Amino acid sequence: MLGVQRLAEGLVAGALPAVTYLIIGGMHVGVAGALALADALDRGALPRLKHLGLVNGTIGDVGLAALAPALRRRPALEGLYLFG
Repeated sequence: MLGVQRLAEGLVAGALPAVTYLIIGGMHVGVAGALALADALDRGALPRLKHLGLVNGTIGDVGLAALAPALRRRPALEGLYLFG
């Protein structure tokens, strides 16, 4: 259950600069993972991210509220896909 959280915590400024489309599917993200992903984005990871998909990640309202400010600060972000 900590996979997404650990991945996001390891992303530093400028990490994965060529990634524009990220889908995380079939993995529990949860609130902790959403917070870690928000922190990674705020640190400058995934600088060219245009599309983010969280499929069956069960982030819930709290996770989305934690992630939303970091996503708003991403002018290149064109699409957010939330399922399940």
